[in-house]
Amino acid sequence: MNDTSVLCHGDFGPQNSIVTKDNTVYLIDFEQVHWGNPYEDLGWFYWITILHYTDKSKELLQSFNKGYLPIKNIGLDYEKIKAFAIRRIWSVLPKKVVESVETREAWTNRLNLTLSTDFNIYH
Repeated sequence: MNDTSVLCHGDFGPQNSIVTKDNTVYLIDFEQVHWGNPYEDLGWFYWITILHYTDKSKELLQSFNKGYLPIKNIGLDYEKIKAFAIRRIWSVLPKKVVESVETREAWTNRLNLTLSTDFNIYH
């Protein structure tokens, strides 16, 4: 996909961001930080935003793209974003399927939602 290795947050999304009154953004929750492809954070941010912040997803993603993409110096490839979101869900599934029937069904539904979502409509 992309051989560029950057410092990835690992759980990047609005839920791990604090925005102050002067619009300074602080990231929290660094337990999954690792070196990886920048699309790992893009895919997870898009996925979390689309799934959990549906009403504000377009606004959040536009703001994110404006601030994040110039810093990381990468283009916006929606197929890669979706591929990395699917990859992340796929990596979580084995841990979730053993928890309970409800959890397994919820994560299977999340995977199906991701597979059917056009990430390009959120820019």
